[in-house]
Amino acid sequence: MSTKIETFLYRNMGVHGVVDIRISNNLIDLTVAPFDDLKNTLTVRFACCRLLYIDSSYSDMSDNWTMPWDILAFDSDQQGHQWRFCLHSEVVELGFVAEWPIPILAS
Repeated sequence: MSTKIETFLYRNMGVHGVVDIRISNNLIDLTVAPFDDLKNTLTVRFACCRLLYIDSSYSDMSDNWTMPWDILAFDSDQQGHQWRFCLHSEVVELGFVAEWPIPILAS
């Protein structure tokens, strides 16, 4: 069963990958796309973000770090006005707390 964030990002378009991710001052901009149509991207911004961890311990240098990264799971749990997210890809796991994401235009 899909999580709330997976339903929001995947748009009923199948398996997705991370095409781009940018982490900066309290923001994460994440771009995803379905593997069967990598040009059909969706970029969202997670505002008021606090990075909790980045874990690549299960990955090694032989893994393919070239994007897109296959999204294995993307969990989301509401905690008051913010959400706790865990993005688990084939090469890295990213945990953070942020506001619910909003779509943005790619620059």
